[in-house]
Amino acid sequence: MINWTKEENLHLTFLFIGSIEFKYIKEIKNSLLNNLKGITPFYIQIGECGIFRKKRNRNILWLKVRNNESLMILQKGIEDSINMILSPDMEINHDKYSPHITIARYKRNMHIDPELINNQTNYKDQKFIISEVQIIESRSGKNGIEYIPLYTISL
Repeated sequence: MINWTKEENLHLTFLFIGSIEFKYIKEIKNSLLNNLKGITPFYIQIGECGIFRKKRNRNILWLKVRNNESLMILQKGIEDSINMILSPDMEINHDKYSPHITIARYKRNMHIDPELINNQTNYKDQKFIISEVQIIESRSGKNGIEYIPLYTISL
């Protein structure tokens, strides 16, 4: 079975922090406000569909976001802001940044051909504006993942 991401849950993750104490959230927000000054809204462009194969139960179907200089500057500003607040031993994902939008999760034993999706849809090359950054809490529940915006910072 494929669990498609609800439209209201589609987002571009800049850095996954993991579980942290709530007291750090306001400090991160203030650090972001300071470090993202001067970054203005910009457009991103969607690329091809791909799959992250997970070791656990589910794979992730995603849309690549094409790299551009503004996107990478924003991501670096976010990462630097968070690294100033959190200690190195905390649960920050320091993997190489791979900009993408998760569109579905599905069981590992299913076969999905990303090329088929690439050839059958019209999402490629669509552009979207990035005009804000949100600090979001994610919770797993009986109806899937719920995303709760905690703070929004306008660019």
